[in-house]
Amino acid sequence: MRTLRSTCFLAGLTLAAFACGDDGDGSSAGQGGSTSQGGSGGEGAAGGAGPAGSTLRVAFVQRGNATPLAGAPCALMAPGGQKLDATTDESGLAVFDGLDWSLGAASITCLRGARYAESFVGFTEADAPGGIFTLRAWSTTDHYAPQDPVTVTGLGLNRSTPSLGYYLSATNSASALSTFSGPFSLEVARSEPFTLLGAAYVSFDETPQSLQSELEWTLSSSGPLEDDATLDLDFAAAVTPEVTSGSIALPDEDVDAFMPPFIWITSQSQPLLRYAGFSTRIVVDPDAQRIEYDVEFLDVLEGDEVTLLQSYTPDFLQGMQWAVLGPPPSGAQTDGLLHGPPVVTSPTSPVALEGADIAWEPSAWPHHGFWVYSSDFSVQWNIETSSDATSLVVPQLPTGISAADFFGEATVYGDVQAFDELLLEDVPMAAHAAYTSVELVP
Repeated sequence: MRTLRSTCFLAGLTLAAFACGDDGDGSSAGQGGSTSQGGSGGEGAAGGAGPAGSTLRVAFVQRGNATPLAGAPCALMAPGGQKLDATTDESGLAVFDGLDWSLGAASITCLRGARYAESFVGFTEADAPGGIFTLRAWSTTDHYAPQDPVTVTGLGLNRSTPSLGYYLSATNSASALSTFSGPFSLEVARSEPFTLLGAAYVSFDETPQSLQSELEWTLSSSGPLEDDATLDLDFAAAVTPEVTSGSIALPDEDVDAFMPPFIWITSQSQPLLRYAGFSTRIVVDPDAQRIEYDVEFLDVLEGDEVTLLQSYTPDFLQGMQWAVLGPPPSGAQTDGLLHGPPVVTSPTSPVALEGADIAWEPSAWPHHGFWVYSSDFSVQWNIETSSDATSLVVPQLPTGISAADFFGEATVYGDVQAFDELLLEDVPMAAHAAYTSVELVP
């Protein structure tokens, strides 16, 4: 049975996406669409000291609403390679002195809490009009994982086919699980009510051109928790899902290299809810150039659904993604799954993360980046670069924090992403994406 491995898309909508562009805050896009003018003046926090030269103010803000992010440790790799550290002040500004832009480009990394980092690699003085460069964080305060979590443990009880696995998600937890047996353990936000969603496989069958499965669903709700607790999922308390069917047009390119895609439902505004629905039938018809599908989902999002479709190569190291707002459309769907040029990384897995030189082939995709994440998605690092770049060097985290400290003992992956974007309520997100994965060693 296939296990989901989501990439930037799931990150884009329930985690974080790389999609670049104007945030609707009145600032204009800079080079590559990811940098934009913005941020107010002000003195900012005292920054790293260097020799006499230009002063750079980095405005670290929430993407979409430009809310300043105060108290964030930041590291600037200045032109010429000098590392400078600073912390953002109440207006979200970190100040760095002594820059010599004649020596080249700079890179900036800022932390949002203990589990999320945002970087932009390769910006120049032209990208910082008035001496201000704006770095936009995709994460909300607890976007990837609750900052002060409690742990819920329990069992998936009374499944019809215990030998097959089940998925577990929660409305206030960044960690979604796929498990077969034994107790589960899930971090949820402290002091917030939540609901556990469970989808267990009753049957599963996969062929080179189809996926067929039967699911059973259940819910388990809890009031606010202040301490670790036990909460079981009882599949005997069955919940009837919504069901819809449809089809998606395939592109003209050869799709034989890709496995039958998987469809799942997530949330656009509830970033901590990972899964709310899954496909139960996927049939690829190469003659008709269409994907036929059936999808089941729990109507817990109140019209807030986003449907994600992901297609993998057999080794899972490359894939394509497509998204539509709302639940899966019924009937014929004319928007095709966009297959673009493959993204190819230069290193061979596994690769040492710190200072890794990541390269990819030029393509017609408008945006590229590198998304680094722990295997449970609880720790993430979004590294953006300019649209015309074909490589980047992973920057350093702020002084005193190594990649090993940041990611802990988790397995770490990096996805080189190529994507276009969709704008919704001033929040850009990838509408189509291609990726290549590499395993990393923190």
